[in-house]
Amino acid sequence: MLILQREYCCDCPLKTAVICMGSINAVGGVASVLTSIITTEALDPDPEVESFRDAIKTIKTVSIVVAAMGSLLTLMSGLLIHSLMKNKPMFLLPWMVYVALYMIVFVASNVIDTVVYSRTQDYLLAIYSVLWAVTSSAFETYSILLVYSLYRELKREEEQKHPI
Repeated sequence: MLILQREYCCDCPLKTAVICMGSINAVGGVASVLTSIITTEALDPDPEVESFRDAIKTIKTVSIVVAAMGSLLTLMSGLLIHSLMKNKPMFLLPWMVYVALYMIVFVASNVIDTVVYSRTQDYLLAIYSVLWAVTSSAFETYSILLVYSLYRELKREEEQKHPI
């Protein structure tokens, strides 16, 4: 059984909470793009060590994928906010599907980063990568729950307005 939320923290209405969460996701998408660009540009392989070159290629490839996914997350969050302003519950579904896909790719990219950082003995970045994946997954899971709850509420209101 799925638990549906009626209110967000501080007795904030669900719609306001989802708009706030969509804004946070949009900012997070922009941050993903910027971080990925900085990571891709900042890494400079040591020509003497073959394993470092391979690790850096892997991190750059993962960063490019995360940048593309972050760009789409920003666009999807804009669609989420727009659909709430227009009271169009069907436009909430693409956001939920995309965020679930984004979570899978993001966690996979963090696992890859953790393995690469561990191979290069950069354990601080490896720990950061794991913590970031866990924290982001928790936030996105809660975000999906909020959006689904609002979707159900909007659909219920729509059905009450237009009974068959």
